[in-house]
Amino acid sequence: MCNTELGYSTAGCYDAVELVQQLAARMTDLGRQAAVERLYISARIPPLQVAWDGYERAAGAEVTFPAWLPSFYDKLLAVAEGEARWCAATLPRLHPHLLLRLLAGLFARIDKSFRSRISSSSGSGRQALPMLMQLQEAATSFAAGLQPCLAGAPTSQLQELLLAADGPLRAQMPRYGEMERQQLLSDLRSIPQQDSSSDDLEALAAGLADTSPCSRMC
Repeated sequence: MCNTELGYSTAGCYDAVELVQQLAARMTDLGRQAAVERLYISARIPPLQVAWDGYERAAGAEVTFPAWLPSFYDKLLAVAEGEARWCAATLPRLHPHLLLRLLAGLFARIDKSFRSRISSSSGSGRQALPMLMQLQEAATSFAAGLQPCLAGAPTSQLQELLLAADGPLRAQMPRYGEMERQQLLSDLRSIPQQDSSSDDLEALAAGLADTSPCSRMC
């Protein structure tokens, strides 16, 4: 097996690395870099998809998605670190572009199921907010760990990748903010009121919701 830090550890593996270097250089010089990208992604993405699908197996053991997601991010970050070293040693002309493309492809592939898992894991009102914050914390930690792997990448491309990774979560935040507001209003209405109008209650509920942690993340 090839050493992930050096790109090779045996003579046979070294020969394979040389072949990859020669063929990739030839195709790039011929203007076929896109073909190199497609081949790289098709070779690397299946194990990442398997890791993502691992939640379906873990869910049978009553593991919640917010509790499971950090372990997926840890695996993905370890892969990204290894791929960054491999690309830098083997295909430096295409580093970190290949890794950017790989991760972008993965997040595009899992976007729909990511959104579905967030929705199915959410409660209502205040129960949703801790879950949202737990997911946001995991995503923020992952993004911070990923950036050194992509050193040298154009800022715009890095931002696009991070937005794609965080997209499913960001899409849910406005909905949770409204749920929080409605729950606060319901709680306030259940308390005996003295000389307080419905408009006052709604204004207070809105103010409390707007100053919640969720409002700062949205």
